[in-house]
Amino acid sequence: MLTTLQKCLFNHPDPPQYLIGYSGGRDSGALLHAVSMLVPKEKILAVHVHHGLQPAADDFESHTQFYAASLGIAYQCVRVSIEGTHNLEARARDARYEALRRALLPGGMLFTAHHQEDQALSVFMALLRGSGIEGLAGMGACVSFGSQGLGYHARPWLEIAPEVIEAYVQEHQIPVIEDPSNEHDVFLRNRMRQHLVPLLREHFPNMMSGMVQSALHVQSAKSLLDEWGTSTLQALKRFIHCAWAGICAQHC
Repeated sequence: MLTTLQKCLFNHPDPPQYLIGYSGGRDSGALLHAVSMLVPKEKILAVHVHHGLQPAADDFESHTQFYAASLGIAYQCVRVSIEGTHNLEARARDARYEALRRALLPGGMLFTAHHQEDQALSVFMALLRGSGIEGLAGMGACVSFGSQGLGYHARPWLEIAPEVIEAYVQEHQIPVIEDPSNEHDVFLRNRMRQHLVPLLREHFPNMMSGMVQSALHVQSAKSLLDEWGTSTLQALKRFIHCAWAGICAQHC
């Protein structure tokens, strides 16, 4: 886990800020601890987004503030308001990322703790929806993010199994607060995780790592297509420029 994180940090050296999206759960708690071991703590900001969607929301805030302080890390809680219940999960996610975007300094790096299972479910859901190459590529390990795309959003643990993160939490005795909404069947992703995934794993034990590997293959293909498209467009522009210059020369 630390090695994977170190590779990510090496590829984007010395940003002005390391912003950690910190819910208080197992995965983000492990990420906050791991980042604090590898970069100067004075450059880290832990941001907790308070959605106010459940009675325990204030407990999440207290927990995250206490643990960040115990690590000597700056902390910020951002409260967002989400009205109504239609498409609640997506709107909460959008509000969360908007809050993180506002907190990120230009050129800074946002880190979130998406892991192998998160990536696999994203790819699986994209496949079921009939998505094209963009959706089947899953989440990017590091993409442009923030004001005018000047920062980055890093997901260094997309290939790390949740069991590995759990072992890290136990080893370092990281305090965790469980979000009860993770067990609610009202959200599609939760229903898939609780009911569909165990059934599929009976027949495909390595399905999670397999889908993540497929996403990497699609990402490679997408990168090649993007490069081909860019080079073809540049060649076309040169051709048009030369052709136009020839036409002008003939009529001058």
